Amino acid sequence: MRWPRRWSRGRSRPHRLPCRVPPVGHGLRSGERRAHRSDGVGWSISEARATTNPRVAPMHELILASTSPYRRRMLKDAGLLVRSEAPGVDEDAPDEMTDVVALVEHLALRKARAVSDRFPGAWVIGADQLAHDRDRPGEAIGKPPDPSVHLERLAAMRGRSHVLVTGFAVITPGQVHVSHEQTVMHVRADLTDEELAAYVATGEGSGCAAGYAVEGRGAFLFDRIEGDFFNVMGLPLLTILGVLRELGWRFGDGL
Repeated sequence: MRWPRRWSRGRSRPHRLPCRVPPVGHGLRSGERRAHRSDGVGWSISEARATTNPRVAPMHELILASTSPYRRRMLKDAGLLVRSEAPGVDEDAPDEMTDVVALVEHLALRKARAVSDRFPGAWVIGADQLAHDRDRPGEAIGKPPDPSVHLERLAAMRGRSHVLVTGFAVITPGQVHVSHEQTVMHVRADLTDEELAAYVATGEGSGCAAGYAVEGRGAFLFDRIEGDFFNVMGLPLLTILGVLRELGWRFGDGL
């Protein structure tokens, strides 16, 4: 199965998709082994070769493997000194990979790997997001290619729920952590055709997964959301901050 090339532009444990670990060979390199987290959420890779313990490093360089200004701003607003680097990778999914969670985790790791290879020793965060209908998880919702499709897609979502799934990877010297987060979006059933057309005319959601920007005018499309609001904007910030602390980052590093 071939997924569309680009999905772009939101935590609540009761609503997290079950973690599916990509099969051996997806993301693993020679000398690495996979270790499951004790809480059952996400997975990590530890290197067999000896490395510097990142827990004792007084300062780390943090790089976001993305050029998204929204993702970078979230990290900077949280007090992290972070710079962005374009991963420059092919974002097509392997033909055999049809699971949404495995797909976004695979792409997030691929992005983080590409940047980590160029900047060894840095801490690197990679992320990828995909939307799908809540009742049809195999049917992805991507960026609308033109205004007519945009309007048609929003109309089809009216009164329904869909899921934004963000896979992310954190690479440090000697450690790799891969996981995902999801947010459930409930679209209003009382939206009129005129309201949807007016939103499409703003052009706001044309470059976003599912065709809206909930942090802007797109907020009026929804009754409610379930999960991490940060995840809607492309990065599950609270989860990632927790992973950074778990891997050895301390507030003040790189400030």
